[in-house]
Amino acid sequence: MIRFVSWLVSLGLLVAGVVFAVTNRTLVTISLEPLYFITDLPLCGEGAVCGLEAPIYLVVLASIALGFLWGGLSAYSSGSGARRQARTMAYEASKATREAVRLREQVTKLEAEKAAAHMATPDELPAPTSDDA
Repeated sequence: MIRFVSWLVSLGLLVAGVVFAVTNRTLVTISLEPLYFITDLPLCGEGAVCGLEAPIYLVVLASIALGFLWGGLSAYSSGSGARRQARTMAYEASKATREAVRLREQVTKLEAEKAAAHMATPDELPAPTSDDA
């Protein structure tokens, strides 16, 4: 059910994007005038307004895509502490598991040695008889 809703929402967003792109085909000029290091490039003529012409839908969708990427990058970088902590905890858990296995093996070995020693030496001395006196 969730997969169906996800596909339905994705399809709706795709249709909205296509309708937006078809209805907003007007060219706009993106001026790069405040960036003086770019206006010195050969693609800008003498005295001409330096900029890029692109359809408005492309400008809007590119801005949304850049915002999405910027947000993803900032979310990824803000989670670095939690990822580091998770790696440390996973390493410590693995180390503790190995130690527990080693200790279990040691306990099993010691119990086996104790059982073998118990079989070899009796715990009780024989009862004295009246003839021994």
